[in-house]
Amino acid sequence: MDSTYLLAYGMMMVLIVIAFIVINQAHQKIRRMCDPFGIAFAEAANHTLSGLSCKPATETLEDGAVRMLPFEQQSPEMQEVLRRGCDAYVRERHETMQNALRQVLEATKANSRQNKFYFGVLNEIYRVNLLFFNGCHDLSTLADEDDRTEFGLYIDNQDFIRGNISKRMTTAGQKQLAALWGRHD
Repeated sequence: MDSTYLLAYGMMMVLIVIAFIVINQAHQKIRRMCDPFGIAFAEAANHTLSGLSCKPATETLEDGAVRMLPFEQQSPEMQEVLRRGCDAYVRERHETMQNALRQVLEATKANSRQNKFYFGVLNEIYRVNLLFFNGCHDLSTLADEDDRTEFGLYIDNQDFIRGNISKRMTTAGQKQLAALWGRHD
Protein backbone atom coordinates (compact mmCIF):
# COMPACT_ATOMS: atom_id res chain seq x y z
CA MET A 1 0.00 0.00 0.00
CA ASP A 2 2.81 2.45 0.82
CA SER A 3 4.51 1.91 -2.51
CA THR A 4 1.21 2.60 -4.31
CA TYR A 5 0.90 5.98 -2.59
CA LEU A 6 4.51 6.81 -3.32
CA LEU A 7 3.99 5.90 -6.96
CA ALA A 8 0.82 8.05 -7.10
CA TYR A 9 2.58 11.01 -5.50
CA GLY A 10 5.53 10.54 -7.81
CA MET A 11 3.23 10.55 -10.86
CA MET A 12 1.49 13.70 -9.59
CA MET A 13 4.85 15.45 -9.18
CA VAL A 14 5.91 14.42 -12.69
CA LEU A 15 2.63 15.76 -14.12
CA ILE A 16 3.02 19.03 -12.20
CA VAL A 17 6.56 19.47 -13.54
CA ILE A 18 5.39 18.71 -17.09
CA ALA A 19 2.50 21.19 -16.73
CA PHE A 20 4.91 23.83 -15.43
CA ILE A 21 7.28 23.29 -18.37
CA VAL A 22 4.46 23.45 -20.93
CA ILE A 23 3.02 26.64 -19.39
CA ASN A 24 6.47 28.23 -19.19
CA GLN A 25 7.14 27.43 -22.85
CA ALA A 26 3.80 28.99 -23.83
CA HIS A 27 4.67 32.17 -21.92
CA GLN A 28 8.12 32.32 -23.51
CA LYS A 29 6.57 31.99 -26.96
CA ILE A 30 4.25 34.94 -26.24
CA ARG A 31 7.09 36.96 -24.71
CA ARG A 32 9.12 36.46 -27.90
CA MET A 33 6.16 37.94 -29.79
CA CYS A 34 6.18 40.95 -27.43
CA ASP A 35 9.85 41.72 -28.06
CA PRO A 36 9.36 43.38 -31.48
CA PHE A 37 6.54 45.48 -30.01
CA GLY A 38 8.73 46.74 -27.17
CA ILE A 39 11.74 47.44 -29.35
CA ALA A 40 9.64 49.26 -31.98
CA PHE A 41 7.93 51.32 -29.27
CA ALA A 42 11.28 52.35 -27.75
CA GLU A 43 12.78 53.19 -31.14
CA ALA A 44 9.77 55.35 -32.07
CA ALA A 45 9.73 57.11 -28.70
CA ASN A 46 13.49 57.69 -28.76
CA HIS A 47 13.31 59.08 -32.27
CA THR A 48 10.44 61.38 -31.37
CA LEU A 49 11.43 62.57 -27.90
CA SER A 50 15.22 62.22 -27.77
CA GLY A 51 16.87 65.30 -26.38
CA LEU A 52 13.66 67.28 -26.18
CA SER A 53 11.68 68.14 -23.07
CA CYS A 54 8.52 70.09 -23.72
CA LYS A 55 4.81 70.30 -23.20
CA PRO A 56 2.22 71.16 -25.85
CA ALA A 57 0.84 74.70 -25.67
CA THR A 58 -2.89 75.03 -25.02
CA GLU A 59 -5.38 77.82 -24.61
CA THR A 60 -8.56 78.10 -22.58
CA LEU A 61 -11.57 79.22 -24.56
CA GLU A 62 -14.34 81.52 -23.28
CA ASP A 63 -16.58 78.57 -22.45
CA GLY A 64 -13.84 77.04 -20.29
CA ALA A 65 -12.87 74.40 -22.82
CA VAL A 66 -9.17 73.80 -23.47
CA ARG A 67 -7.74 73.27 -26.93
CA MET A 68 -4.30 72.64 -28.32
CA LEU A 69 -2.74 75.55 -30.11
CA PRO A 70 -1.96 75.00 -33.80
CA PHE A 71 1.44 73.70 -34.86
CA GLU A 72 2.72 77.17 -35.75
CA GLN A 73 2.04 78.44 -32.20
CA GLN A 74 3.86 75.57 -30.45
CA SER A 75 7.36 76.04 -29.08
CA PRO A 76 10.24 75.12 -31.44
CA GLU A 77 10.96 72.01 -29.32
CA MET A 78 7.33 70.90 -29.48
CA GLN A 79 7.26 71.53 -33.22
CA GLU A 80 10.27 69.23 -33.57
CA VAL A 81 8.51 66.52 -31.49
CA LEU A 82 5.41 66.87 -33.67
CA ARG A 83 7.49 66.64 -36.87
CA ARG A 84 9.38 63.57 -35.68
CA GLY A 85 6.25 61.97 -34.22
CA CYS A 86 4.59 61.46 -37.58
CA ASP A 87 7.48 60.83 -39.95
CA ALA A 88 8.15 57.68 -41.98
CA TYR A 89 10.50 56.17 -39.37
CA VAL A 90 7.81 56.30 -36.69
CA ARG A 91 5.19 55.04 -39.15
CA GLU A 92 7.33 51.96 -39.82
CA ARG A 93 7.62 51.32 -36.07
CA HIS A 94 3.84 51.58 -35.77
CA GLU A 95 3.44 48.89 -38.40
CA THR A 96 5.87 46.65 -36.50
CA MET A 97 3.94 47.24 -33.26
CA GLN A 98 0.64 46.54 -34.99
CA ASN A 99 1.91 43.26 -36.49
CA ALA A 100 3.35 42.13 -33.15
CA LEU A 101 0.08 43.03 -31.44
CA ARG A 102 -1.88 40.91 -33.93
CA GLN A 103 0.41 37.95 -33.23
CA VAL A 104 0.01 38.37 -29.47
CA LEU A 105 -3.78 38.53 -29.84
CA GLU A 106 -3.78 35.38 -31.94
CA ALA A 107 -1.59 33.55 -29.42
CA THR A 108 -3.57 34.64 -26.35
CA LYS A 109 -7.19 34.77 -27.48
CA ALA A 110 -7.95 31.27 -26.11
CA ASN A 111 -6.67 32.11 -22.62
CA SER A 112 -8.34 35.13 -21.00
CA ARG A 113 -5.67 35.47 -18.31
CA GLN A 114 -2.84 35.56 -20.85
CA ASN A 115 -4.91 37.80 -23.11
CA LYS A 116 -5.40 40.33 -20.32
CA PHE A 117 -1.76 40.22 -19.20
CA TYR A 118 -0.14 40.40 -22.62
CA PHE A 119 -2.57 41.70 -25.22
CA GLY A 120 -4.66 43.91 -22.94
CA VAL A 121 -1.72 45.91 -21.66
CA LEU A 122 0.12 46.14 -24.99
CA ASN A 123 -3.10 47.12 -26.77
CA GLU A 124 -3.66 49.98 -24.31
CA ILE A 125 -0.06 51.14 -24.78
CA TYR A 126 -0.53 50.94 -28.55
CA ARG A 127 -3.77 52.95 -28.27
CA VAL A 128 -1.98 55.76 -26.40
CA ASN A 129 0.92 55.54 -28.84
CA LEU A 130 -1.47 55.81 -31.79
CA LEU A 131 -3.23 58.76 -30.13
CA PHE A 132 0.17 60.45 -29.80
CA PHE A 133 1.05 59.63 -33.42
CA ASN A 134 -2.29 61.00 -34.68
CA GLY A 135 -1.90 64.06 -32.44
CA CYS A 136 1.54 64.74 -33.92
CA HIS A 137 0.01 64.54 -37.38
CA ASP A 138 -2.91 66.81 -36.52
CA LEU A 139 -3.27 68.46 -33.09
CA SER A 140 -6.98 69.08 -33.69
CA THR A 141 -7.61 65.33 -33.22
CA LEU A 142 -6.92 65.86 -29.50
CA ALA A 143 -10.39 67.29 -28.96
CA ASP A 144 -11.19 66.18 -25.42
CA GLU A 145 -9.40 66.45 -22.08
CA ASP A 146 -8.64 62.72 -21.89
CA ASP A 147 -6.88 62.78 -25.25
CA ARG A 148 -4.79 65.82 -24.29
CA THR A 149 -3.91 64.22 -20.96
CA GLU A 150 -2.82 60.96 -22.62
CA PHE A 151 -0.82 62.92 -25.20
CA GLY A 152 1.07 64.59 -22.36
CA LEU A 153 1.44 61.34 -20.43
CA TYR A 154 3.09 59.73 -23.45
CA ILE A 155 5.78 62.39 -23.25
CA ASP A 156 6.12 62.42 -19.44
CA ASN A 157 5.67 58.73 -18.50
CA GLN A 158 8.08 56.87 -20.75
CA ASP A 159 9.63 55.07 -17.76
CA PHE A 160 6.24 53.74 -16.65
CA ILE A 161 5.21 52.70 -20.16
CA ARG A 162 8.52 51.00 -20.95
CA GLY A 163 8.45 49.25 -17.56
CA ASN A 164 5.05 47.75 -18.41
CA ILE A 165 6.27 46.62 -21.80
CA SER A 166 9.43 45.16 -20.29
CA LYS A 167 7.41 42.89 -17.97
CA ARG A 168 6.03 41.16 -21.05
CA MET A 169 9.31 40.63 -22.89
CA THR A 170 11.99 37.94 -22.87
CA THR A 171 15.24 38.56 -21.01
CA ALA A 172 17.06 39.22 -24.29
CA GLY A 173 14.33 41.66 -25.33
CA GLN A 174 14.52 43.39 -21.95
CA LYS A 175 18.26 43.89 -22.44
CA GLN A 176 17.66 45.46 -25.86
CA LEU A 177 14.92 47.66 -24.39
CA ALA A 178 17.22 48.72 -21.55
CA ALA A 179 19.92 49.67 -24.06
CA LEU A 180 17.39 51.77 -25.98
CA TRP A 181 16.06 53.18 -22.73
CA GLY A 182 19.53 54.44 -21.89
CA ARG A 183 19.63 56.33 -25.19
CA HIS A 184 16.30 58.02 -24.39
CA ASP A 185 17.63 59.99 -21.41
